[in-house]
Parts: sequence; C-alpha cells; structure tokens
Amino acid sequence: MDQDLGQRPVSDAWNDVAELVLARFQALATTGAPHSMLLPPFPAQVFSSLKDRWPSQNLEKIEPPQGPLPAWWPLKDRLKSLLQNRSRRERLRLLAAQGIYRPLRGLFKREFSDEPVPVLEPIPYQEKDYHRGKILDSLCSLLSALKNDSPEVLWFHEPERLPFSTLSWLTYCLETSPPVPVLCVFETDQTVWETLDSCKKDLLNRLLACSESLSGPWLDRVSPQPLPSFELNFDELVHWVEQALDWQALEDAQDLLPFLENRRSLNLTPQRKFQIDRLQAELAFWKAQHDKALVLYHRLLTTAPGTDAERAFFALRISQSYFHKSSTTDARAAAALAHQLALQSQDKHLILQTLAASLEIDDKENTLPQDEWKRSYLLVLKLMQELGWENNLSYWLIRPDRFDPQVDALLMQDYLDRAWRLRSGNQIRAAATLHAQGLLCIYRNDYATAKVYYRKAERLFRRLGNQQTLAQIQNGFGYLCYQSGEAQLAEVFFYKAFRSAFQARDFHETAMAVANIAINYLFGRHFDQAAFLLEDLLKLLQASGIANLPYHTQFGLQGLLALAVYPTASAREFSQKILQLKKLKEDRRHETRRQNLIEEDLVWELLQAYQALLEENPTQAEMHFINAETRAESSLVQYLAPFFYWEHALACCRRNDLNSCQALHLKAQQAAFRARLTLWRDYLDRPFAELVSAGPLFKRRRKRPDFVLVHEAVQVSRTVLELHQRIQQLDFLTTLQSMTVQAASAEMILDQAHILVKANFSVDIFILLDADSGEVFFQRGLPENGDPQAAQLLRFLSSLSVSSEVFLGPEAAMPRPADLAKALSLTLTAEAGRPLQFFFATRELLSETLHNARDVLFLAARQVRLVLERLSQTQKLQTATERLEETNRQLLEKSHLDPLTGLYNRTYLFQKLEDELLHLSRQPHPEAFPLAVLFIDLDHFNDFNDTFGHMVGDQILKETGRLLQNLVRSVDVAARFGGDEFVLLLPGTPQAGAVHVAERTISSFLEAESFRLQVSLP
Repeated sequence: MDQDLGQRPVSDAWNDVAELVLARFQALATTGAPHSMLLPPFPAQVFSSLKDRWPSQNLEKIEPPQGPLPAWWPLKDRLKSLLQNRSRRERLRLLAAQGIYRPLRGLFKREFSDEPVPVLEPIPYQEKDYHRGKILDSLCSLLSALKNDSPEVLWFHEPERLPFSTLSWLTYCLETSPPVPVLCVFETDQTVWETLDSCKKDLLNRLLACSESLSGPWLDRVSPQPLPSFELNFDELVHWVEQALDWQALEDAQDLLPFLENRRSLNLTPQRKFQIDRLQAELAFWKAQHDKALVLYHRLLTTAPGTDAERAFFALRISQSYFHKSSTTDARAAAALAHQLALQSQDKHLILQTLAASLEIDDKENTLPQDEWKRSYLLVLKLMQELGWENNLSYWLIRPDRFDPQVDALLMQDYLDRAWRLRSGNQIRAAATLHAQGLLCIYRNDYATAKVYYRKAERLFRRLGNQQTLAQIQNGFGYLCYQSGEAQLAEVFFYKAFRSAFQARDFHETAMAVANIAINYLFGRHFDQAAFLLEDLLKLLQASGIANLPYHTQFGLQGLLALAVYPTASAREFSQKILQLKKLKEDRRHETRRQNLIEEDLVWELLQAYQALLEENPTQAEMHFINAETRAESSLVQYLAPFFYWEHALACCRRNDLNSCQALHLKAQQAAFRARLTLWRDYLDRPFAELVSAGPLFKRRRKRPDFVLVHEAVQVSRTVLELHQRIQQLDFLTTLQSMTVQAASAEMILDQAHILVKANFSVDIFILLDADSGEVFFQRGLPENGDPQAAQLLRFLSSLSVSSEVFLGPEAAMPRPADLAKALSLTLTAEAGRPLQFFFATRELLSETLHNARDVLFLAARQVRLVLERLSQTQKLQTATERLEETNRQLLEKSHLDPLTGLYNRTYLFQKLEDELLHLSRQPHPEAFPLAVLFIDLDHFNDFNDTFGHMVGDQILKETGRLLQNLVRSVDVAARFGGDEFVLLLPGTPQAGAVHVAERTISSFLEAESFRLQVSLP
C-alpha cells in the first residue's frame, strides 16, 4: 500500500509519518502480525523527535557501516546483547529450547555462549537447503524466547547494504508470521537499488511487496550523512567467511571473499594464500560449483603444506565433488585416499566422514561385499554415536535395504525406531523413516503393517509437495500391493505414480510406473496387455537413448517381454528373443536392487524352461522349472512362487502329465497360502480341469496408460537434461578459463585442465604433443606395460601417427585397427608457433561419449592453447624484463663504483650520508642511533708512485680496496674519496666501536703481505 503525503509542509508531513509508525506499532502489539514500512531517508532531528515520543521502545536506528559486513549483521549482535544479562544456566536453557532445530544447537551454543563446543556436526549435503530454512526458523525462535513474545522494532537505514542473510531473515519474518511479532522500518532511497546484483534486488523487492510505502515531494530535502566504516585485518575477514560458511550464508561469504582476494596483491605469506584457497574451495563446494571445487581442492591437496588431517579433508571433498558429478570411480579412489590419510591423522571425525563417503558411493554402485559393507556401516553408526552426531545418525539409520532380513530383522527395527526418535522435527526424515519401516515389513512378509507405513509416508510427501518423491512412494506402495497379491490395489497406485511422475515431468519415474503396471498385468496373466505396454516402453527407451531404469535393467525388461509374448509367439521368434537375452545378460549392470535381480534371474529360469520345451527337451525344462520354484520359495520373492508352480503345471498339462499337474496345483495352493496371497488362493481354489481354461487372475479396472503423456514426459526430461548438460558445460568452460588463467606454470595449467576434463567427460587419458615432431609436453593416465588394456589402447593411439616409444616403450606392438573412431584427437595451430595436438581417451574407450563432447572439448583445448600461449609470451616478456633490469642494475652499480679499487665512489658516499642524516633527523631520540665516519689517508703514496711508477701505485690502491672491503659489514660503506684518501661510513656504530675499527684498519695495513704502508686517520 502506497501513501502520498502530498504538498504539505515538511514538519507536518514528518509528524504524520511519526503518527503512522506509532499506529502500526500499536497494531503490532495488539494483533502480533508482522508489519513493515518503507520510508524515505529521515532528517536526524525528526528521528530524535520520534524517539522522544516512543520512549518505551528504546528505538535505535541501525546504520550499516561502509565496507564488508559479517553474516547476519546486526541480528546476531542483537541476540548477544539480549543474552549477555542472563545467567549461564539460563543462556544454556534458551539455547537448548524446543524451538531451535536440534542439529543447530551446537552452532548456536558456540556463537551465543562462552561454552566450549566440539567439532560441529557436518550437514548432510542433500539437506543443505532444508538446513538453511531451519536456521531462519531457529533464529526467530531464539529472538521470541528472549523477547518473551513482545514486539521487536527494527529500524534500518539503507537496508540495501545489509548482508544477504539478514535480508533473507527479514523476508522470512514478514512472509511467514514467526513467533515473535516484528515491525520493520526501512529508510531508503529506492533509486540506488538499480546498482545492486539481481539476487539482493529480488530480496528487496520481496520486502517491498510486504511493506507499506510512503512518498512525498520532500524526499530530496534530506542530505546524505557520512557513514562509519570498519577497519578490518586479514584474520577478522577470514573469521567472518568461516562463520558465513558455518551458518550456510553462502551469498555473504561470496561477498566477503573479494575483500580477501584484493589482498593477494600484497605480500601475503603462503599460509594466508592457503587460507584464501581453502575458503574459496569450500564456498564452491557448498554452492555446487563442483568443477571449481575439484580444481581448488586438488591444488590444496598436492601443493599446500598441510597436515594429514587437512589433506584427508581435501581428499574427502574431492571424493564428494566427484560423487555429485556422478563420477563414482574417481569418487571411490579419492574416498580411499581420504580414509588412509584420516587413519594416519587418527582424527575420529575424519575417519567417520571418509567411511560415510565410501558407503554413500557404494549406495550407487553396490560393489562392496555384504560383509564388508555391514562392517563399515556398523562402524559408522558406532562413531556417530560416540561423537554425538545425532542428525547424521538418524540419516544413516534408515538403510534396511542392504541388510539380510533373515538375520538382521531385530537390528534393523531397532535402527528405524532410533531414527524416528532422532528425526528432530525433520519432515523429510520422518517420511523417509516411514518408507523404510514399510520396506522392512515387506521383508518380514507383514504386508498389512507395511501398507500402514506406506500410506503415512505417502500423505507426508504429498503435504511436502514433492511430486517426484511422491511418485517413488506410490510406485513402491503399488509394488507392495503387487507383492501381497492385491493386484487391483497395486494397479490403482501404479496409476497414481504415473500421474505424479508426469506432473513432476520425471521420465524415469513415469517409465517405472508403466513398467510396474506391465509387471502387474504379466503376473496377473494379462499377457497381451503386458506385452503391449512393454513393447511400447522398450521402443521409447531405445528412441530416448536410455538402456536401464532405476530398478529394471534392459535384460530384465526384455525378459518380461519374452515371457509376455510366449503364449502367442512362434518357436522361431521366441528362440531369437532368448539369443538376444543371452547377450544382454552378459552386459547386465549389478547396481540394481538385489530383490529385482532375483526377479530377473527367476524369469530367466522360466524362459529357459520354455525354450527347452520348444526344443523337446523335457528333462532340461523340468530342471529349470524346479530351479525357479526352489529359488522363489527360499528368497525375497515368495510372491512369485504360485505363478511359477502354475506355469509349470500348465506345461505338464500340455504334455498330458496329469499326475504332475495335480501335484503342482497343490504346491501352488500351498505357496499362495504361505505367502498370504489371497488373490492367488481364490484363483487356485478350483478344480484343475476348470483352471486350465481360466482367464487372468483379476479384472483390469483401468485403461492403458496414455503413451502421449509418457512421450511428453520424455521430451520434457530430455529438455531438462540437455539444459542441465549445457549448464554443466558452461560451468566447466568458465571454471577452466578462470582457473587456468590464474595458474603460474604450464604444468599447473595442464594439470587443472586434466582434472576438469576427467571429471566432466570420464576422460582418463590426456596427452598434449607437438603435431609435427611428436614431442610430448604432457601426459596423464597412460596404462602400464602390464595393463591388459594397454594393447587395446595402443591400437587407438596408432591413429594419431605418434611413435609408440612415446607411450609404452619400443617393444610395444602397434597393430592398426580397422575402426579408428574410438578416441578424440584435436589439432590446433598456434598463431605464432608449432601446432599442438590434444588427445583424449577413456580406459573403456567410449567413443560415443567423446564424440558427443567434441565441441566442448574443442573449446576447452582452444582455451588451454590460448592460456599456454599467453603464459609463454608472459614468460618471454618477464625474462626480457629481468635481463633489462639486471643490465640496469649493473649499470647503476657501475656508476656508483670506483673502477680501480671496486669501492663506492664519492657520489654514492654523499648520497648514503644524506640518507643516514635524514633518518637521524626523523628519530625522537637521535642519540640512540650513532653514526661514525672514518677518513683514511695512505702515507707517502706519492713517493711510491714517483719511485716505482703508476702501475705499482694502481696495484697498491686495488689492494687497499680489498683490505677495506674485508674490514666492513654489509651495512657499512667503504668509499674512495679521491687519490689516496678513503672513507668508511659506519651506521649504528658508537665512538668506541669506531676506534676499534680504526685500530683494526691500521693493523691490517701493517700486516699486509703484498706491501706495507702506514695509514693516517685524521
């Protein structure tokens, strides 16, 4: 709401403003609703008048000083001032209040009390945004407790200069109605907002939307007042950036770092440069700028003289950055290095974090053996409990899917109960715990209780508004219903998941829902419907370039399709599908969930049985049927056992083996009873003769999924993926440019380029060579001679026309393959130099990956070439400059030296004497800085010249110069005054010292071996 005070006198207008502010405060005290006002700059005398009319509030204007400001200024100072008059016990009670998010209490305690706090518990990276929101909420709760819910008035002069974190908190207060009533008055000139960055301007505009604005013709009558400024040293700035990172005030850290960066031009110590790099790396990590973080942490790990603990932390961050870029192989290697360094440092916190990082990586790969995984997992939980890291403990307790439910059921239940108690009001954690409880109930075959947990989790995720996670829960709940034999309810939830995933425009979850609907139809004996859905889905996956879904491999989906078409396919068509499946099985990935892999293997056994029947090999078919039935009965997939028994029974019926039919019918009934599959029990509870011609297990209630929607989800997902890839490529190129430009050597430039290329394009091998001569300038990632991949790699290196000696030695064979398009080679010609050839390859030699990245790698190679050229030119210029400076120095030195004796000349002597006298004149106590001058004369030197000639005289002068140079210190000046007269200028030498130097001088001349002269010191 805008209010124009019109053409009124200034005094009346300001009186109206004062009355309006007072009215708003009274409304705030009555209703408790937050309010804000946007005012023009106030004259100082008017503000004083307003303070006098409002004595109860102790109103103070908050004026941000010039220069950098710490995060949350002045909010944290306000909270500290409110806490300082409280007793120690009361302070600790307030800082442990219910309203403060439990994982933040250590941070609050360290900031607002004098109590020592151990190492802060790290934030799970996936919850950093949730954590930031909880910081805002907890600050409001602490202020409310300190104010006893009484109104708080905050009057800001020029709020545009407040830290980003403070503006975020003010916006939060005005938009969400926090516990403490807040009246915010912003005194500002909005015309200066145009010069701000977009993020801060957006926040100010949000504040403006919540504020009541006043305007009038007198706005330009207030002259600006000079503002105070902070005088900061380096350590204070470092402390502020560290605090901003701890409080997740990343924008404030970003604003503070340039003040540190500007000091790089000063003569900073290596330790301080190390601190700047460490802060930059940490900020890049939390801002998800993982390319920049990787380069900086690699630099810190390899060049900084850190302790084992620091190097372990850097390796940990490298591992986490690789992990967030989906480069799990590099992440695993870095995590292993980090764990080794952590063990050497004997730092429990780092040992725990490196172990947790390895387990996080294994969640994506499932490569650790079960025993090793369980041992590491239990150690992680033990260390977290010892260190009191409750937030991370509750995060890691929700892992039932990697345990053996037959052995660890009680342990898993105990973990989930503890996770629920430790959730600390975290709704995301609560929903995930409910989901994990449901999964555990499935492992126990307690489907009724599992449904209760799944429904609660579904409702909670729906309230949180996360459509993608909701689709995952609905898919999981549908699968639970399918496993418990409630196929019609499973159909309902699979269709719900389909709609939720489409709303989230998530193709993978949309396709998962379609696959699950098809599976439900398939094992409900709707073979034609299942075949239709699976055929369309596989075509769509192929067109989209997607091989596998999160829980279904290409082998599994093709196997389900083969099972669906078996009743109607010809023997030839079915045999072709079996051959295709055999090839896919060899390449099947193993990171799919164990339960789904078992399902795929059981389907494969059944398909092999069918194939044996088509080949008229009943003995082989019987063996495969029995294998499938036995594994289904003794594994996690008992819900499939009735289906396998019944398919076996029908196969025996087609062979007229009625005795086996009856026996298998009974086994199918028993399996349905043991698994509590009501639908199968009702279906099988009929005479066998009637069942032979029976139709599907249940009636479909839904139409087929609309594949138009699936296609739309594919297109949206593809667009989002391409946009994400473009952003990643832009981030990669920007980071490459910024980091290589700062590099001090060609080796550092190429090392950083290799790190970035490897992280973004899975490039292991990076070579830079002269395209004409084959001389290698740089190479990384080449295999050893004994590496089994070496021969294969050499076949591709041969396409570069490069000598094999460069790579693996003269004995290495270099057969030329027919297909050479498996690696990427780029040749770039420098403007004034030799052509450079960049070679990129992967250990697996993925030609498609390199081909798709060709344009970006070309830009990267061009950037590297330009930086190398610039560095070369800079080095040449620097070398020429150093030579010129050395020449000038030599010339200047010669101009100050006597050419015969090598001593300084009279001009330099007078110049140094003037400098010393000027220095003495500036001292408050010049007597504390003595200065001695000795005049030396060679006795009878002219007689020597006349008797022995000038050549002998010159030799005597040279020897005199040598003797005097040996007598003086580096700070002294020995000069030839003229002829046979010399002067010694001795700064900081008292009279007694000067006498001692004079005596040494006389004795040195008398003891000289080449000549003996007497010298006089007038």
